[in-house]
Amino acid sequence: MYFLYRQSFLLFAVSSLTLYTGAIANECEDQYNAIIFLSNVCDPVEGSDQCPASCQESLDMLDTACSVDGATISGEPYQASTNLAAALIFVDEPCKSVVGDELLSQVEDTCQDIGTLYLSTSVIFCGDDDTPACSPFCQGVLDGFYRSCAVDDEVMIEDSSTGEMDSTPVSQIRLGGEIFLSEACKEYGKGKEFEGSSTSSSSVSSISIFPVILSLVVSSVCFPSWLA
Repeated sequence: MYFLYRQSFLLFAVSSLTLYTGAIANECEDQYNAIIFLSNVCDPVEGSDQCPASCQESLDMLDTACSVDGATISGEPYQASTNLAAALIFVDEPCKSVVGDELLSQVEDTCQDIGTLYLSTSVIFCGDDDTPACSPFCQGVLDGFYRSCAVDDEVMIEDSSTGEMDSTPVSQIRLGGEIFLSEACKEYGKGKEFEGSSTSSSSVSSISIFPVILSLVVSSVCFPSWLA
């Protein structure tokens, strides 16, 4: 009898822990949706162009909620280089710098993560020739890209049409991204080289990178499951 009670208690404890862990993991998506879709925490202060303190507070809560094992957005593991980058699309201009700074602080200092971020931001956020200077955020992305990647590194990119992961050399990612960068950001990146880079120009064609960039941009915009 004692053995049966003990087994029942252990089963109950494991089930409760599983439910508790799942609830914590779901807080990541709940907090993400609250910032992007369901609240005004990152709306400018009424009558001004200032980003409210609630935006940074909510981003801090997002970081905490998405740091636990099993945290997901739309069923996929949370990844700042795509999920938080997509958030930049939805927040108003006064809060973009706040979200951008948070993104740079959260993204892993690996070629995989920063290379993914470089591709998406070069197309969407760092290609505006109407701005006279390369923004601090875009400078941070460029600095991280060259700091974290070696010349022979590759970045795994998911093909949105097939769901398969393909490896793309950083030299190809660099050339593809540079096409979309603003003149100011191109100037900022001029002379930067990957670790172990040669001074000779690359012969890799940039044409084949277009499907990769398109796939990444599409997959970066993560809508909540209830909108799917």
